[in-house]
This record gives sequence, structure tokens and C-alpha cells, in this order.
Amino acid sequence: MTYVGISVFTNGANTRTDGAELTANYASDFGDMGHVDWSLGVNYNKTTLTKLFPLPAAVTSAAIGQTVLLGPNATDTLTSAVPREKVIGGAYWTLGKWSANLRDTIYGKTSERYSLDGTGNGGVNTSIPVTSITDLEVAYAIRDDLKLAVGANNLFDHHPPAMPNVSNGGGGVRPADGNNVYGEPLQYSPFGINGGYYYGRITFTF
Repeated sequence: MTYVGISVFTNGANTRTDGAELTANYASDFGDMGHVDWSLGVNYNKTTLTKLFPLPAAVTSAAIGQTVLLGPNATDTLTSAVPREKVIGGAYWTLGKWSANLRDTIYGKTSERYSLDGTGNGGVNTSIPVTSITDLEVAYAIRDDLKLAVGANNLFDHHPPAMPNVSNGGGGVRPADGNNVYGEPLQYSPFGINGGYYYGRITFTF
């Protein structure tokens, strides 16, 4: 089997993004219990399509479902596959040679439509719910030039939902995005697909 294709770049849509961002910091001294630097960041962004350009007549074909330049899946990539809301809260605690850095990131809901033909028409709407991702690091300074640390990114090992299966029209099923990987995590996850990452670190300063 052979395949011949051509790729042409075009400005397929106009978008507009509105948003706001707020950051705050505060320090607390707890005496013999240590010192804590608090931080909070809140971000909101909404992207909308202000104009969607049509598919050129020369390559339009209803017979093969090629009728629009950007289908539902493509427009979702621009508007709903990135969370509108993101909140980051942090606390950095120090006491003598000890320190701990705790950070929690809350991602808003995201979604995308998929179908076997790649257009997003007649398929399924997938979504990743609001998710909180916690990072934590605890460190101890053995000397002024030597520090040990253990930590975790995505401490509670959160994973995005898996791509759902739909009928393949022949009595079986296949992934809704038309790929051949069953059970793969939704790739547009704002916090990645690999789950928790745990580490130990030795830092020597000279």
C-alpha cells in the first residue's frame, strides 16, 4: 500500500484569550516551630474562537467527511483542552538545618471530542475532572556545603482517565481517537500522563 500526501500551512482560525492572574505571599514566624513562607497564585484564562475559516473548495469532499478546516477535536484543542482555572498554593517551612517545601496545584476541568474519523463528529466527549497535584520535598543540611533531600512530584500518583473505546462498526471496539493503543491515558492532561515521580538528592556546594 502506498500513500501520497501534502501538508499546507494556513491560518485556520482567529482566537481571543481573556484572563486574569493574582499572586500573594505571606510570611509566618512560629518561634521554636520554625518559619513558613506562604504563597498563592490564581490564574484564569478563557480562549474563544472569533472566526473559523472554511475549508477551500478544492479539497472539500463530503464523501470522505472532509468538509471543514478545523473539526470539533481541533477547535477543542484551542478552547477546552487547556484548563481555564489553575491555582497554586505553597508553603516553605524552615527550622535550623531542616526545610520542607509543599506545593499543591489545582487544575480546572479540561475536555476534547474524539471520533474514529478524526473529526470529532459522532464520537465521544472526553474530560479530565478538576485535579489536585501535590509536590513535596524535605531536606536536611548536614553541613553548610552538603544537603540531603527526598521528595515527590505528584505525590499521590494521579493519572488522567483513559481514552474510552467505541464501536468499530464491525462488532468490536477500538479507542475513540482512532489509534490502536487501548487504555492509553488522555494525552491532553495538564499534569502529564506518567503519575508520581519520587526521588532522593544530594547537593554539594563548592
